[in-house]
Amino acid sequence: FPDCIVDAPEFVGDGWCDSFPPYNTAACGFDGGDCCENTCQDGPYECGVDAPFYCQDPSQPTMPPSPTQPPLEDIYPNCVVEIPEWVGDGWCDSDGDYNTEACGYDGGDCFSFLTLTLK
Repeated sequence: FPDCIVDAPEFVGDGWCDSFPPYNTAACGFDGGDCCENTCQDGPYECGVDAPFYCQDPSQPTMPPSPTQPPLEDIYPNCVVEIPEWVGDGWCDSDGDYNTEACGYDGGDCFSFLTLTLK
């Protein structure tokens, strides 16, 4: 992907969907195919298991629509994060401001981690 300019080129095509730009863009082959079920190939990570798919490639079949939920600011009005789509995506983003009370401990994604830590 000659037009793919990223900080960590080894992330492209590793089986883990890096769902944010510039990785999940046409220039980077939608993270080297990692973000779509039909194009992902296992690498150091197992496709769709270690990180969820977030397919943005218009040439790939669309997935059934996700259940709609209110906007993040309606659920967590004091949650200010760089990538709002990460809140409540099923993966505990324990760094930055995601895993905070204001963000509902990453929209509940870090709750089991928090519970295990407190025990």
